[in-house]
Amino acid sequence: MHAEEISGGLGPPPDASPSRSPASRRYAARPATLLRAAALLVGIALIVWLDRSPSDVANQATLVMVLVTGFSVGLVARRWWLPALVVGSVIAAARCVYLALGVDLHDPHAPTTWLGVLGLLVLNVPAVLAAALGALARRPAVT
Repeated sequence: MHAEEISGGLGPPPDASPSRSPASRRYAARPATLLRAAALLVGIALIVWLDRSPSDVANQATLVMVLVTGFSVGLVARRWWLPALVVGSVIAAARCVYLALGVDLHDPHAPTTWLGVLGLLVLNVPAVLAAALGALARRPAVT
């Protein structure tokens, strides 16, 4: 049987040629990278959407989403700390935009000053910790 028959006519299987160039390996990794980036963007969009909710439990739901997204980043990203910092900073960045544009969030607890908005960067701590736990969960078990 030829390699083309095994792969269903879509070309040789990925492991067929041991001398694959680095460029072809990078090309093969692009779909996974795009999937990770799309998942990160969906998580960020959900965090911002939950943060804009006028509900009483929106703050807790937003924190849970920060933790879930941070953990997910740790599971899938090799350099997990950088996307975790993005996840932890997204609410502060969104609130900076709202403050600059004068958007009213109808939340009596929302910070109304630039210093108060910068205080939201404290959410980097749970995001990075959750991502670190995700990275630890990704590691193979030592037996």
